[in-house]
Amino acid sequence: LHSKWHFVASIQLYSDLSPTYHPQGVKIIGDQIFLSTVEGKDQGAGHLLRYRFIDRENPAQGVIFVDQITFDAGSGGAINHAGGMDTDGERIFVPLSANQEEGPGQLLSVPLESFHAENVRVLATFDDHVGGILLDKLGGTLRLVDWSTGYYRLDLRTLLDQSSPLAVS
Repeated sequence: LHSKWHFVASIQLYSDLSPTYHPQGVKIIGDQIFLSTVEGKDQGAGHLLRYRFIDRENPAQGVIFVDQITFDAGSGGAINHAGGMDTDGERIFVPLSANQEEGPGQLLSVPLESFHAENVRVLATFDDHVGGILLDKLGGTLRLVDWSTGYYRLDLRTLLDQSSPLAVS
């Protein structure tokens, strides 16, 4: 299987309102672009930025910054390093970890319709740094990649139906 790529447009996401820092993941959902990023390698805050295409049919027209959710670094060892992300169409799943190999980490769910910090939900906690994520829609699982040793596979329905975060070790 071979894919042929075609250049469509170059889109600038940085602005004075929303510096992109150190990007970790990007996801286009409809007319919106979501970017997960972290301010610095060690102690900076993590962010989930949201942009909207000026004209989705003509991406070269650019985007406008809409808003962001910030994961504050606070004191040392904070869980603030946002990773890659995926979506099921209703919410964004994004891992958030301390910037160290053995975590701790969390899996967050952010509703697309109510994109605000108070609506962020912790679905799972890890004694590990989780960074990459992939939603297997056919299998109904989320797969997360850790810093160095492998990956986790979690049942999406179980995560969404539980009332408190699943502790994964």
